[in-house]
Amino acid sequence: MASSPNDGYTYNWSVVSFPTDDYDSYDPSESQVNCTVLYLDQCTSWNKCRQTCLKTGATSYRWFHDGCCECVGEHCVNYGINESRCRMCPEPGSDDEDED
Repeated sequence: MASSPNDGYTYNWSVVSFPTDDYDSYDPSESQVNCTVLYLDQCTSWNKCRQTCLKTGATSYRWFHDGCCECVGEHCVNYGINESRCRMCPEPGSDDEDED
């Protein structure tokens, strides 16, 4: 994946990398492959998530219903991390819960 989406928008993002190897069958003589995912900090629409991730070179993407966008690298299984980790998403004041 590219280090930043080049789509004319300014995004901040965070990157998470973790080994894809099964730790139970770890063999130090074999090279390890990492899964790398990129989280956009700001909330985005589904379409903007898709477009931005394609421009980073991600092989897939995941858009969470809170507006968080995860771009998934080629060595990841099951679409990377099944958790919304965008720093500024959901936006403050957008809770669906009723406050009494």
